[in-house]
Amino acid sequence: MVTRHGRWKVSTATTSEQMTWRRLYRAYGEEAGYVVSDEHLSRVWSWIMRSDGQTNCLLLHDSTVPDAVGLAHYRPFERPITGSIGCYLDDLFVDTVQRGHGGARALLEHLAGLAGASGWTTVRWTTKPSNPAQSLYDSVAARNPVITFDMDPRVD
Repeated sequence: MVTRHGRWKVSTATTSEQMTWRRLYRAYGEEAGYVVSDEHLSRVWSWIMRSDGQTNCLLLHDSTVPDAVGLAHYRPFERPITGSIGCYLDDLFVDTVQRGHGGARALLEHLAGLAGASGWTTVRWTTKPSNPAQSLYDSVAARNPVITFDMDPRVD
């Protein structure tokens, strides 16, 4: 599925776009405060490229430049309480020089269309309160009152 939103084109990542994806995902990780090693990048790319994997990747293309300038990682998830399938958006990133021109909105709109076509009942994501894209998120989605926790695994 490919969609166009003005100057933006959103499409599924292909094997030929690995180097562009690596550049974008490393920048995303570093911006979020993570060290993203080559091993990490290879592992995540292998998840994206596996036909039976759960992680999917959309790339954002700007008609004015040759390589992708943004990405979104997403995966369907089961929702037992509603008996339905939702979509979880793990990562959303647009290159800093491209921000503020509708690229993130194009990725979100594409994902909303994909969710509708797939019969998914929601698109869900988390973000830091300091994320400057809050006004965009508020314009396309409702804030969820649920608080998220991360528990470390116990090794006995």
